[in-house]
Amino acid sequence: MRLIDEKPRCKYTEELQGIDLPNIETSELNGTISSNSGIHVCKRRWAILCLFSLYSMHNAYQFVHMNIISNIMIRYYNESLPDDDNVKAMYVDWLASLYMLIYPLFILPGLWLLNRYGIKMNIIFGVTLNCLASWIKCVAVQPDRFYILLIAQILNGLSNIFVTSFPPQISAVWFGADEVSFATALGVLANQLGIAIGLIVPPMLVPNSDNLDDINLGLGIMFYAGAAIATLIFLLILISIENKPELPPSYAQLAIIKGIKTVDYRHSFKILIQQPSFIFISISYGLITGVYFAIETLLNNIILYYYQNEVVNASRIGLVIILAGIVSSILAGLWLDKFKTYKRTSVALYWLSTLSMVLFTFTIDQNQIWIVFITAGILGFFGTAFLPVGYEFAAELTYPEPDGISSGVLTAMANLCGLIFTLGLRIVISDYGVLQSNIAVIVIFVIGGIVTMCIKPDYKRQTVEENRGTL
Repeated sequence: MRLIDEKPRCKYTEELQGIDLPNIETSELNGTISSNSGIHVCKRRWAILCLFSLYSMHNAYQFVHMNIISNIMIRYYNESLPDDDNVKAMYVDWLASLYMLIYPLFILPGLWLLNRYGIKMNIIFGVTLNCLASWIKCVAVQPDRFYILLIAQILNGLSNIFVTSFPPQISAVWFGADEVSFATALGVLANQLGIAIGLIVPPMLVPNSDNLDDINLGLGIMFYAGAAIATLIFLLILISIENKPELPPSYAQLAIIKGIKTVDYRHSFKILIQQPSFIFISISYGLITGVYFAIETLLNNIILYYYQNEVVNASRIGLVIILAGIVSSILAGLWLDKFKTYKRTSVALYWLSTLSMVLFTFTIDQNQIWIVFITAGILGFFGTAFLPVGYEFAAELTYPEPDGISSGVLTAMANLCGLIFTLGLRIVISDYGVLQSNIAVIVIFVIGGIVTMCIKPDYKRQTVEENRGTL
């Protein structure tokens, strides 16, 4: 069991012998190209990442935008929900949980579509579903139409297949070796920013009122505005998105193009699940990310358990968690691009997240909500940073298998764990209380930290970049 990253050890180097990689120093960050190198970092990469990020933000916004006002949703849709209060709450939980159910069920067809049609067609297909779901919600603004919201969320969940695991794929295809971790962090950041918007905007638009007409007006504004923005994003992507640059941006991508690996998602998937290190990183990523999915879904209930009528502050606390995570995700991406310490960073983030959860658990009941803002921010800072770090760690361990496949499996694990944790923690909160629920989360973090420590660092992609002049 190793806690310190040594110089990356890679059994994969032998497979690179005989591949005609160019022995030329190239500036990968200024957009220049050498005629002999075949390596070029296209300036358009930032526009592609920006377009994808807009789509990712909007889809993530719809993940939580109704759950953060769950008490209001229950009040408004009461006539189309079951009589039991706990069952009503679980029905509303499913508005977010559908995302987590659909992803693992459809990840294999999603990988086939990515392998068959590439980034461009998959993003267009996903953003079309996202736009359609947004307009369907506009039809659901009636107290007896909760089932229409579920249909819309199913479409959003299907759209999510073409969002969550794409940042590593886009960064690998479009960005140079010294930018890839930062680009992945930005892609993940966009998703988290969308969740932040989904936490803060709905309480501002939909009043916590007993008057259903007021709620009706607020929901109408929220849904129609969301549909209009979704349509604009759809049109921008339809016009501007591209599949890949003309030339690869890194030697790792060039090596794949030159024949190290022919992409076959079924073969790649079999290879990945036979690697112990990938199994460990999948479990590790699934546990910590699944917990955060559950917390984002149940945040309204967690905060209102101790601070009644603090719906707006519950959303603000969610915003603090996400904003702190955005900062840490950027810092983590820059750190990995510079130092390449994937395992050491992962282990540190896991145990710091565990300590943060302990602090959050035993201070939330102090009747001082400003303390909750601080401890939740610390929790978000360390925990959310693991999202891009986990993706990049997996990409290093599994190279030259496509990044979209490794990140897809990690995201499927995260969604599966998130679904289990959301349902389980909801039962624990209802039957025992938030304290017991939070202690369960701490136990999950401890298990995940131990699993992360067991991962063997074998940095294959990094080795290709370091040996490009000697192969």
